[in-house]
Amino acid sequence: MILFFISIVFKVIQALVLLNVILSFIMPYERNEFKTIVSNLTEPLLKYFRVIIPVGSFGFDLAPMLLLFLLEFAERGLIAILS
Repeated sequence: MILFFISIVFKVIQALVLLNVILSFIMPYERNEFKTIVSNLTEPLLKYFRVIIPVGSFGFDLAPMLLLFLLEFAERGLIAILS
């Protein structure tokens, strides 16, 4: 049961990060309540990765990709340890 809960938490975080990326492509300069909520939930995690990989001069942000990779790695590792 706890493994299922851990997996769900990681999947929700991953979905929010992907949603943040999609919204930034669809509405890059538009601000609405939904986009603000998603951004407020994901930015605390993304800001650490933006220090490691700053946005380049071409404006492509690789921080979400790194975060998604590390979330998947952490989820699999945690489930392997606990099972």
